[in-house]
Amino acid sequence: MPSTISPHPSASQTPSLSLPSGGSAEPTRGRGGNTSALTFSLPLVGRVARRAGWGAILTALMATPALAAAPIEGTWNARDEHGVVQIYACGEAICGKLLSSDQIKADAAAPDAHNKNEALRARPLKDLVFLNGFTGGPREWKGGSVYNPEDGATYHGRMTLTDPDTLKLEGCIIYPFCQSQVWKRVR
Repeated sequence: MPSTISPHPSASQTPSLSLPSGGSAEPTRGRGGNTSALTFSLPLVGRVARRAGWGAILTALMATPALAAAPIEGTWNARDEHGVVQIYACGEAICGKLLSSDQIKADAAAPDAHNKNEALRARPLKDLVFLNGFTGGPREWKGGSVYNPEDGATYHGRMTLTDPDTLKLEGCIIYPFCQSQVWKRVR
């Protein structure tokens, strides 16, 4: 059965494409002798696809970030399970927000009291985005910033996925003056 593409379907007809299992590459009349429909067989469709470049098409699809989540995305226990962090894609980068901590458990409206910018001290800690702009992957993300609500400072950061359930976060004033934490994925 040939494939049919009808560029101008009648009011009772909806456009359709049906792929054949074989046949000729010659154009023929469409269903019921309709000359406005062209019929092509699979070999012609295959030649067109090869000309379009299956490799380029597949590469573009695989490079699309929306097709797969980064392996770092998810919920993590931070600092000996005293904090819970959600890591997620934010545009082309990776970001993270604080979902819970000992301070948030004690006061759900706990403010960012130690922020060096006085205008930001009233913002709540819950859902505070404190990891910003990390790029890379699939095992290491660099170039981001880590805001520490405990001292109100922002550090240069790097995150390394040491295994699927273990993440090492490193914050540096300037290399080699760095501190690190190991986080475990929440399952």
